[in-house]
Amino acid sequence: MVALSGGSVIVDVSFLSPANLQTLLEAGAAAVATAGIGEMTKDAYAAVKAKMRDIFGKSGERALTALEAAPTSETARQQVSTVIATIEPDDREDLRPVLEALITAIKRDAAAQVAIERAQIRMDLDVGRTANIEDLEGVESIDLRAKTGEDFNFKRVSMSKRGEPGK
Repeated sequence: MVALSGGSVIVDVSFLSPANLQTLLEAGAAAVATAGIGEMTKDAYAAVKAKMRDIFGKSGERALTALEAAPTSETARQQVSTVIATIEPDDREDLRPVLEALITAIKRDAAAQVAIERAQIRMDLDVGRTANIEDLEGVESIDLRAKTGEDFNFKRVSMSKRGEPGK
């Protein structure tokens, strides 16, 4: 699992799973799309992007470019997901050093951490009974799909102002 929140990045042994790669790439794209991030973070992300191009060709680079342009776009996320779904085990290992460098850079860059911590909620629910979600704050974007048989409450959501992460 990769956790990017609270100013820390936690990585376990499944670091190179497709889901974790997706999370790291989304975090990097969100960070570089933010004004004020450090050069170390920019350089680390550029190395990730270059390695993605080495491994996947132009499709890998295009997917990341789309994600940078619209970090909350489901279409851009899907492009990245489609590309990394084809990754070979050796290519995953080739990504390890540049991803570790990106994590290190993000850990040291307060502006990058703020960009990553923007509250983005994605839920795809098929509820038969009960799913109560309450009191969400600082939400920037919501992507919600629900098919209910009964019950499903989604209450008191406080949205943040775009362009003001964490506010």
